[in-house]
Amino acid sequence: MDRYLIVTDPVADLRRTPENPTAKSGRDDLLETQLLYNEMLHLRDGRHEGWYSVEAIEQRKAKTGTLWNGYFGWVKARSVTSVDGPPPFNAVVAEQKTFAARSPGSETGQPLILSLGTRLVIDGSDTTGHLRTVLSDGGTAWVRNRDVRRLGGDDDVMARRLRIVETARLFLGTSYLWGGRSIFIPEAESADASIRTGVDCSGLTNLAYRVCGIDIPRDAHDQSIAASKITFDNVMPGDLIFIESDATPGRISHVMLSLGGESFLEALETGKRVSVNTFQDKFGLTLKDLGKQGCRAGDRRISFGTFLDREGWI
Repeated sequence: MDRYLIVTDPVADLRRTPENPTAKSGRDDLLETQLLYNEMLHLRDGRHEGWYSVEAIEQRKAKTGTLWNGYFGWVKARSVTSVDGPPPFNAVVAEQKTFAARSPGSETGQPLILSLGTRLVIDGSDTTGHLRTVLSDGGTAWVRNRDVRRLGGDDDVMARRLRIVETARLFLGTSYLWGGRSIFIPEAESADASIRTGVDCSGLTNLAYRVCGIDIPRDAHDQSIAASKITFDNVMPGDLIFIESDATPGRISHVMLSLGGESFLEALETGKRVSVNTFQDKFGLTLKDLGKQGCRAGDRRISFGTFLDREGWI
């Protein structure tokens, strides 16, 4: 029988080993990924001094061939609680963050701060532009309607593309964080000295799609596996751009999100912030000229993929 946990912190780290980071700066190779409030986990058998061994089932990772599982790692026991099963999520935080307060419009009494990409159960509304959400502890709180997007909308493909781009732009200026999958939330960092917030390249694309009701894999290489391959001259806003280096053939090392035409948005590397770039500036070639060279630039091969030509990817 499956044993489920649900995340109760705004942002929680999933770590390779059950230990806190030793520094607050630089790359942390033990950070596998990050988990958002209300994210579902499978509880595994491991326990270690206040840590649980879990599988992050909402973040898909290629195992072999067509088999997929979630990210495995360790999460602090104080950051999760047991639940019977996945709640009936019907909405997602679509702005950088929102406040979940015990009464509509109130930001007093230490309201819960929820990151972009956090899934919610909405079960009511009031006349002041607020929605009632069910919390992971079974209680209720209120969030601003304008900060939330209902899941299961009937957007056409182009509207969904533009929504993905608009969502990705909310990350502009966010610090790169290896393993990061969160918007910058200083309040979360203040509440837990071991937590840093930010995104890596695939954390950004994963969340941009998640807000728009599309679950894609967590890792850049896995996103490349799951996406439908497209040619350089068919790239549209919201599609993904992948980089593979000759030094690691067969392994995608970076993903960027197309803004349409010559521009894309990327979370590049430690010490940098999410920014907009162009093919000319990054590769020394326009997209058209890159295509003429077989989509190669020096020792890098560039490929393209989409998740917007069908309903699912598995």
